[in-house]
Amino acid sequence: MNAGRMDTRIEIGGYENIKDPITFLPKKTWVKKYSTMSEKLNPITRTISNQPVPQTEYTISFRIRSKKGIKSGMIVKYKGAEYQILFTEDSTRLKNEMILRCKDVK
Repeated sequence: MNAGRMDTRIEIGGYENIKDPITFLPKKTWVKKYSTMSEKLNPITRTISNQPVPQTEYTISFRIRSKKGIKSGMIVKYKGAEYQILFTEDSTRLKNEMILRCKDVK
């Protein structure tokens, strides 16, 4: 594993409803679970043409060191943009790296 290519920091977490202590109303708040170095892999573009209006779906992949507790549905923050994890996969036989396949959240 070449850790020198992991040059960007990403945050992995999600939004949770936390009660505001002043107004006692539920408020969506970002809760960070992990902050790790990653390498952004080349994005994959797929055009869905059987729709009335052609749509483009962007899939971005991040390579990180393996961490327990990361699962699909969590949110990745990368340079101010948010991506939802579609699935994770172990990239090596030793399971010391994992690849996160993410799609853009709009």
